[in-house]
Amino acid sequence: MKLAAWFHDVVYDPKANDNEAQSAAYAQNALQTLGLEPETIAAVQHLILSTQHHNPQPDDLDAQILADADLAILGAASDEFGRYAQAIHAEYVWVPEAIYRRERGRVLKAFLGRPRLYYTQPLHERFEAQARANLKSEIQQLQGISMNPTKTLPEAYQQLYSLDLSKNILALIALNAAALPIFFIAGWVFIRLSIWLRPAYWQGGEILALGLGELIGVLIAIVLMLVIHEAIHGIFFWIFTKERPRFGFHGLYAYAAAPDWYLPRNKYLVVGLAPLVLISVVGVLVMPITPLVAFPALFTLLVLNAAGAIGDIYVTLRLLFGPEDVFVNDHGDKFAVFGRKIAA
Repeated sequence: MKLAAWFHDVVYDPKANDNEAQSAAYAQNALQTLGLEPETIAAVQHLILSTQHHNPQPDDLDAQILADADLAILGAASDEFGRYAQAIHAEYVWVPEAIYRRERGRVLKAFLGRPRLYYTQPLHERFEAQARANLKSEIQQLQGISMNPTKTLPEAYQQLYSLDLSKNILALIALNAAALPIFFIAGWVFIRLSIWLRPAYWQGGEILALGLGELIGVLIAIVLMLVIHEAIHGIFFWIFTKERPRFGFHGLYAYAAAPDWYLPRNKYLVVGLAPLVLISVVGVLVMPITPLVAFPALFTLLVLNAAGAIGDIYVTLRLLFGPEDVFVNDHGDKFAVFGRKIAA
């Protein structure tokens, strides 16, 4: 029994589904090296494998004892069980949140549907009621947090990180510096697209000889880019919150914001990427029909919009490489990301 308890989780990988089999094989190799009897080794392997489903046979007392010990955490005090549930969630942070909630809930409901969780009478009497209460509580939590825009942050959430451009001047300078390579990359991409979609733009070199009308168009395009870019942010804030967003201009950047709201990650990604995607797509679609005289303005708008989206790109990358079940609070010149509290 002690050998099985020691070895039953010696191999543990949250992404694997054969941990018990791997642990049993490890135990076999280790115990054979130590010279134990084959019957003892087989018994240890049997007990380890029995913990895969925690469903021992009625006449298998050793397996019942080991299963009860393995599930003892389910009957812990509610605060201890809560820390355990958070640790399990942290182990499966690589699983998309919706899938984790569904599958974790399915497993917990399966346990809750059993006639009894503990096979031995002492643990049944001691832990059964508390374990069922804990399982019901976690199931409710899994079902209870709605990943929709909200003005009240879920109780289990805390701030993970933030960025305030009004105070972090180095970050502001770094973002503007990072916009420079985006500017040249976007310029190259849109030039190649225009050569393919409307080669007349580049025939004869007239496009490089900008007259007064073209220069005025370029200046108008710069202003339009700022207005349209932030207007699209604002429209999507309004779509998700049904409240008028806040607009502002602060030195080197303009912004739209919904400071009273916490937006779930995926909806915030839509808000953040919408101007870059929509303006780029519409600009490319109208290239074939845009008059030659207006092309410098269109090209300027497209390139500056892409370069000006550097802040949106930065936030998008941070969110994509983090947990899915986070909320974002956007004040325009400051954003903060909130996620589940992880037990120490």
